[in-house]
This record gives sequence, structure tokens and C-alpha cells, in this order.
Amino acid sequence: MLTQCVRAGRATFLIKVKSHRGEPINERADTQAEEGREMSDDDKRRDDRTDGMTFEVRRGDTMVSSVWTNSVRNAFRKQAGWAKLQGARAAAAKHWTARVWYRHNQRWLQVLKEGTEASKSGSFKDEREWGKKCFQDLDQRRMGRPATSTWSTDFLLREGSSREEIGKLLKSKSIPWQRRRKLLQVVTGTFPCGHQLV
Repeated sequence: MLTQCVRAGRATFLIKVKSHRGEPINERADTQAEEGREMSDDDKRRDDRTDGMTFEVRRGDTMVSSVWTNSVRNAFRKQAGWAKLQGARAAAAKHWTARVWYRHNQRWLQVLKEGTEASKSGSFKDEREWGKKCFQDLDQRRMGRPATSTWSTDFLLREGSSREEIGKLLKSKSIPWQRRRKLLQVVTGTFPCGHQLV
């Protein structure tokens, strides 16, 4: 199967999943194994297979179950994207604290006006909005260093920028996959070379 994926030009990732680490599919298997172990011998059915893997998500007070569908896959991707976005914004908040809240990262000096305003308003308490504000402020200041961890991440977080054009290019079937993959590698800083792309 791996050989077929490679020949088809598809990427394959093998990930070792440690048990009892909160991975949803593994936890579901553990739960079902425990339920099966606790059943009486009369109720056990060892020869029946399930129709497929199911996923559960809590929506309000109810639990919704689903087999693997495009919606489930897209929900996983969306949550992974949000996690990455929050990580980048957290880096921006950390950089903002070091570069703006205190002068030149010297904490014994007096806090700057922007830091005082953030403290008084309490805006730093909402991590999502705080990271977004910090990124926007650092991006406008143009301090010669990326607001997040890389210039590519800054570009992709910048609202109203040309990342929509990158999306169009990546979706275009008329452009060979190898070229689209190179663009992804350059934007994510993972182009296979011995130097870091900045």
C-alpha cells in the first residue's frame, strides 16, 4: 500500500500513537475494549464487525456520533488549523511583551504606555483576542523582526493580504502538483535544503 501511495505521488505519514494520551480514536478503542471486557459471556459477539469507526463530538448538551466522512475530516483539519493559529498568535503575544510592553526586554525599566493600557483594560486576559491584537500591533510597527516565528507565518496571518491568491494557486488543477508542493514548502519554511528560509 505504501508503494502505491508513493507511485501515485501522495504523501504518507506514519505516526506512533502513545496510549492514554487523549488521542480520540485510541481512546474510543480503549473504551470499547473495556465495555467488551465487562460484558457477560452470553452477550459477547466476537464474530461481528462494526460498520466503521465512529467519532463523537459534544454539541451543547448532546453527543453527536458520526463515521468518517468529509465533514469529520474537515472538522479535524479546522481544529488543527485553529491550534496552529493560536500557537502563532501566542508567539506574537510573547514577542509583543518583550518588544513593546517593556523597553528592550529590560523588565527593571518602567512599563511603556501600551503595556500600561493593556494592564488597565485587561485585554490580555482573553488569549485569542490578545494574540491577534499583539500580532496586528507588531506587524504595523515593522520592527525588523517577524511578529511570530517566521516571516512566512506573518504573511499568512496578515488579513487582506495575498494568501487568498496562494489558495487559488494551490486549488488550481492546471498547475502541476510538484510546483504547488514547492510553493507549500517555501511558505512553510520546509523546503528541503540545508538553510533556513526566512
